[in-house]
Amino acid sequence: MLRNKRGVAIETAVFMMVVIFAMCTLILTVTLFSRHHTLESNDAFAEQVSLDDLGEDFIKGIPEGLTDPRFNENNVRINGNEYTLTVRDPDGKVLLNVVAEWDGAHVEIKRWSRFEIHQAGENE
Repeated sequence: MLRNKRGVAIETAVFMMVVIFAMCTLILTVTLFSRHHTLESNDAFAEQVSLDDLGEDFIKGIPEGLTDPRFNENNVRINGNEYTLTVRDPDGKVLLNVVAEWDGAHVEIKRWSRFEIHQAGENE
């Protein structure tokens, strides 16, 4: 009778070690996934902030300060007193579109559109 209790104790100990190992693996997997997601989110947020900064610089530069090399004929269109900034990614997708009107005294923002930035390797 004493031998049976030892056998059950060893089997129970091995089973509990397997359960604990599985739980540790699960916790580690969830932690690594969360860290990866956090880094991607922070990068996307930083990119959105830099786009907003570019738009703000564009608004501040109307009408005479558009000599900044970031604002050229590829992304700035002037139609009368309406100024349009369009920023595209390397694939040609629009990331930021700002339309402002200059009335000679101040700038009025007509439209400010930000679009989603897709990470490399992300499915659309």
